[in-house]
Amino acid sequence: MKNKKAIIYILAISVLIISVFSPLKSDLIKAQNLQELSGDKLTMEPLSENEDEYLILAKGNALLKYKDMTISGQSSEFNTLKGSILFNNNVVFESDNYQIKGDKLKGNIDEEEFTVSGNSTFVSENIEATADEIVYNQSEEMAYLKGNVNGKQNGREFSAENISINLASEKIELSGNAKLVFPEKGE
Repeated sequence: MKNKKAIIYILAISVLIISVFSPLKSDLIKAQNLQELSGDKLTMEPLSENEDEYLILAKGNALLKYKDMTISGQSSEFNTLKGSILFNNNVVFESDNYQIKGDKLKGNIDEEEFTVSGNSTFVSENIEATADEIVYNQSEEMAYLKGNVNGKQNGREFSAENISINLASEKIELSGNAKLVFPEKGE
């Protein structure tokens, strides 16, 4: 009789432990390869009755680590249901081979596309450029710089309304009032 009570007691505790800790495993977040979201203050707001859907707000030194990228800023919002992210103030998007900075980053982790706007800069080993807006598409391995684009590639200065950068080959395409200035020989 004591063994039956002990087995029932252990079974009840096991069910309780599983029910308490299982909401902490969000399948949505795991599916998105999210590694870390941090900040000075984090707030998790449920989006629905489903315990895996949250709006996560980070205030002060917000940082998101995802795959081979990190995104930082003073504040962020991450919607686990939609995969949408928003970073504000001193935003820095870094990957192994390039860095994008601006005032605001808006995008979707599931679609792997992010838009950086306001004082936007793009820097890689051979390219440095500024633009009104930079759209980064990870699946295409492309960066699209839009509006008042100015920059340098291997010593050549360029400007245009729009520039496409193939991130794998660093091939650039300029359009809209495009200009390319070659360095003088001997420099």
